[in-house]
Amino acid sequence: MEEKKYDPICHRLLRGQKDCFSWLPKVPTRKSYKYKTTGEKKKAFPTPISCNLNIRDKSDTGPERQLLFVFLRYMPDNLRNAFEAILGGKVYANNNGKNRHPAEAMHSSEDRMIASSVEILRSMFGTEHWMRNVVMIETNPVSFPYGKSLSSVYGPNWIGEVRRRYAKVVRMAVEEAKNSGGRVKILLASSGVRDEFIDMIGGKDTFNQLRKENPDLFVDTASGPDKEFKVSCVVYMWYPFRWYSSVTTDIV
Repeated sequence: MEEKKYDPICHRLLRGQKDCFSWLPKVPTRKSYKYKTTGEKKKAFPTPISCNLNIRDKSDTGPERQLLFVFLRYMPDNLRNAFEAILGGKVYANNNGKNRHPAEAMHSSEDRMIASSVEILRSMFGTEHWMRNVVMIETNPVSFPYGKSLSSVYGPNWIGEVRRRYAKVVRMAVEEAKNSGGRVKILLASSGVRDEFIDMIGGKDTFNQLRKENPDLFVDTASGPDKEFKVSCVVYMWYPFRWYSSVTTDIV
């Protein structure tokens, strides 16, 4: 059997986040972070970097695939509904406290398992390329209810340390992108994502310097951290050795 090899960037990302995500389960959540229906405390659901390892045969000496690092705030609290359908939580409560098959969690609009922001990007990119070329990176290390924040999960004694440790993961990803020789591009999915990204890498001056030194690193960022941010509907197509994109219309 042909020996396999991993994509080096993806492999380093998965290894580099290990310390943070092995530490997070030890952090106590707020006393108020519990199921409304049962009063039982919730566990924090981690949101590790999502990427495949692009496994190839050792004999494949061709160039590695281009990668797009998509930073977003998915907050997959809707996704956890699938796991909570018989445990408590929104899906359970909306079904009058009766057990419900987890697959049903995606049947009603308010209990969707797919975030609209992610689906827009995936549909523009195309499923095959999304699965093979996109690395999804959350701006928060755990999920929480839509419209809430990380402070809904962790109290003031812990939230600073959680953010500090996760910021190291984000900065590691940025360094991988910077040092990729043009192989990796970064897409910041919204103004909220951009603002959280700026905070984690060290502030607006650091962000502006990063853009100045790496003018081709970002895809569709605002012209500056104080400018109005609009994500454009971009169709990404992969051709050998380069990305091609065409902007069609603003979506937010």
